[in-house]
Amino acid sequence: MRHGARVVGGELARNPFPLIIPCHRAIIADGSLGGYQRGITMKQRLLAQEGVQFTNTGKVSMHNIYY
Repeated sequence: MRHGARVVGGELARNPFPLIIPCHRAIIADGSLGGYQRGITMKQRLLAQEGVQFTNTGKVSMHNIYY
């Protein structure tokens, strides 16, 4: 399972169309943000603009996330 996450992360990092394929929406299963080529602050800002809420520890509040 870890290998799969690394493969997906690597592909998202090379995403040539970040506005069309919104890779900033990929988060770790426990709600932490993981990585983002443009920085974690930018990832959190983009998610917040989309209405994503965060816990006091900086993780995504998973109670309103549907997948």
